[in-house]
Amino acid sequence: MIRLSPKKYFFVLGVFLCFTYFSVMFFYHETAINREQNRVQQYATSVAGSVWNVNHREAREYLSVVCNLRNYSKLIVKEETGEEFITINNRFTANLFTRFIKPLTIETEIVFEGKNIGYLNVVWHSDTGAVAAIALLVTSLICTSFWFFLHTVANKQNLEVLVNERTDQLNKNIAELIKAEKDLTENRNFLDSVIENIPNMIFVKDANELRFVRFNKAGEELLGYSRKILIGKSDYDFFSKEEADFFTRKDKEVLAKKELLDIPEESILTKNKGQRILHTKKIPILDENGEPLYLLGISEDITENKHAEAERKKLEDQLSQSHKMEAIGSLAGGIAHDFNNILSPIFGYLELAMLGTRADSELTKKLSEILKAAERARQMVKQILTFSRCDSEELLPTQVHVIVKEALKLLRASIPTTIEIRQVIDPNCGTVLANSTQIHQILMNLCTNAYHAMQKTGGLMSVSLIPLDISVKDFTKNINLRPGPYLRLEVSDTGHGMGKEIMDRIFEPYFSTKDKGKGTGMGLSVVHGIVKSIGGHITVYSERGKGSSFHVYLPVHESSFVQTDVLYEGPAPTGTERIMLVDDEETVRNMEKDMLIGLGYKVSAFSSPLEALEQFTVLPDTFDLLITDMTMPKMTGDKLAKKIMEIQPDMPVILCTGFSDLINEDSAKALGIKAYVSKPVTLQSFSRTIRNVLDGVENEHS
Repeated sequence: MIRLSPKKYFFVLGVFLCFTYFSVMFFYHETAINREQNRVQQYATSVAGSVWNVNHREAREYLSVVCNLRNYSKLIVKEETGEEFITINNRFTANLFTRFIKPLTIETEIVFEGKNIGYLNVVWHSDTGAVAAIALLVTSLICTSFWFFLHTVANKQNLEVLVNERTDQLNKNIAELIKAEKDLTENRNFLDSVIENIPNMIFVKDANELRFVRFNKAGEELLGYSRKILIGKSDYDFFSKEEADFFTRKDKEVLAKKELLDIPEESILTKNKGQRILHTKKIPILDENGEPLYLLGISEDITENKHAEAERKKLEDQLSQSHKMEAIGSLAGGIAHDFNNILSPIFGYLELAMLGTRADSELTKKLSEILKAAERARQMVKQILTFSRCDSEELLPTQVHVIVKEALKLLRASIPTTIEIRQVIDPNCGTVLANSTQIHQILMNLCTNAYHAMQKTGGLMSVSLIPLDISVKDFTKNINLRPGPYLRLEVSDTGHGMGKEIMDRIFEPYFSTKDKGKGTGMGLSVVHGIVKSIGGHITVYSERGKGSSFHVYLPVHESSFVQTDVLYEGPAPTGTERIMLVDDEETVRNMEKDMLIGLGYKVSAFSSPLEALEQFTVLPDTFDLLITDMTMPKMTGDKLAKKIMEIQPDMPVILCTGFSDLINEDSAKALGIKAYVSKPVTLQSFSRTIRNVLDGVENEHS
């Protein structure tokens, strides 16, 4: 249902009344005019006989009565010619309503006995204006009454609506107030819960006295005090004066500047957790005038993070050191490869020279000494390769005293004469299950460490190797070994010594007390690892200013076989087969060619693997054996061997290398290569390997 407002009701009623008013007035006015015309016609008929009989007096009297009776302003009788012969004026006929209304002139014919004898003209003021005025007044009264009625009803309705709206609004405001209070309570509880469960310490201090007014659970756990004790107290009640002064100074700085203060690190002594490192942010809480009311603090315990960061830095340093060691290893491998190429012709030509001399001649003895020196050089290269590849070689019964004596000879040449070396070596101390490289590493690292301790002042380095038996009674916290026979290798110095804090860490990887660039921190950790790997034990004793002493205990291994280096074994096996020799190093190639020719073989030597492959492709049946170097330009030895075997699958191949990260003995044999020979080659081992390959005998690594 459409509900209209009072204004709309009034507008509709006004339109309706106006339409009705004007419609009624129009019909009333038309009706009045028609009625008056009929009357005027009757008056003309009534006076027709008098006018025709020229009874003017009677006609005038009659018309005067009519004029007054009908309130005509003027009444005129005209002849047919239009000449007036009776004129009556009624000056008092116009009333208040008709005076300002334009009069109407009504004219009608005067007919007597069927003839027009003249005209009757009437000037008439219609009462339509009075009626209209009265009707307008009544209509206005009706409209006004209706307007007041509508306004009264509307005002009543509006008042009821307003009361209802105000009541609803009041109820809504009350509901919103209740909800806001509930939300405020929930938010406060939620905020309290959040603050309580934040893992960082949160505290609030008043801005005037800097006393604690709030603490969360994490703050209690960190400081070790309950909130009941903390609230109302200041920093001076719990911390040292230095700490409290620092905290107070920072608090005042925050309140003075009225801005956040970030303190990356501050140290604090807690009740239960000891010294902790905190990352604290302090924020001023201001009132509406911008003045500080409280100070909010948020502290994160970064102690573990700092430790982890320090550990990460340590690991990064170790990784960096490891990369350096790896780079050194790669460099060592490259140097070893080149050095092996240098040693190869030395070994080869020495052995060829020794073939032409008598075994008991003075020249043979001198050449043998040169060969021993070259062998020591080969062993040094072997150690470099072992270090660079981190290889673990096969453990064999080893005479330690021989290696110790050889190592000390090398050390004597490299250590200044300000350091005296004394040695007590028992030649009958037995063997140890190890390899010569490991024993050499142990002694060299310990002696180098002793040398560094006496480098500036000089002193005495003592090296001893003696056998001893360890029983159950000898077990101490320093020596924890199984009972049995052992060798004790002792290296002592009269250097600056070290304290207990350093001795506790001396075997840690990358730990070093040497100046930057003078040590890697790996030497003693390598020694410790080697000793443990062969079932031994190492101890250290030192005092500041009194030097250091390292004791290495190695278990004795009873065996009739002893690891030795055979330098000369009599006549080498010979042959007459056709050999293709490929090596890009001219001196090595010429030496090996002379060595093979001296053994009776027919040799075709090539400096380029591509030339050798081309020759073999043309004449595959010309050769009985391929001996190739591994590292060569344009094509490596393993690829050359593969292509040769594709042409002739049963072609035997010997691969020689000084050092290679690309291939080893196992991968070489997997390709079908018969033998894998390490440079520098010796006449005896090389000739045996060639003979074994040509005769189809299983060959071991040379």
